[in-house]
Amino acid sequence: MIIAIAVLGLLVSMSMPAISAARARATAAKASGNLRQLAAAQIMYAADNNQSFTPSWSPSDPVSWQLRLLPYLYPNASNGNSLRSDPKSVFNVPDAKLGSGGVTSVGLNAYAASVNTNNGRYWNFRSQLVPRPSSIILLGEIEPQNNDFVQPPDVTMGGGKPGFRRDNKTRALMAFCDGHVEALTTNQLLSSRPQPSNPWFWW
Repeated sequence: MIIAIAVLGLLVSMSMPAISAARARATAAKASGNLRQLAAAQIMYAADNNQSFTPSWSPSDPVSWQLRLLPYLYPNASNGNSLRSDPKSVFNVPDAKLGSGGVTSVGLNAYAASVNTNNGRYWNFRSQLVPRPSSIILLGEIEPQNNDFVQPPDVTMGGGKPGFRRDNKTRALMAFCDGHVEALTTNQLLSSRPQPSNPWFWW
């Protein structure tokens, strides 16, 4: 009996790393799926709105981008604000610790979303202006926060830094303007990368 218990304990201890790795892969797959859905909703929104992706919140346009995408993702939803910060909704990645108070874990590319004209229209955030859709970030996972932006890890603006949760916390998931998702390292996400390889700018 003691030998059987010892063998069973050994087998369990040997399987734990594999179980943890499988759980991490499943979580990353779910997070990637959420980002792909959000990118697809942005593309559909642009097709319906003069090729403009959703703006982010601003004093002149105080509606979050998540609420603008609600009809494409949750057409029967009655409370978009609760979905926006729901850890189980498509608007967040499943392993982010959101807390409360409207905190989110996915943000728009701050450089694109914040460019506007004097009348508050986000004229640069248009799908037809993107020269390399497969190389330009549209949105990505961030450390949980109250605003809607994601920006490079080496920038000190008020927006959110990428949430490095993948591959032993060395990579962050980013969705691109063509709808695909990649896990990128800190070096790949730096704002100092030269053009045209910088993934944050397209104008």
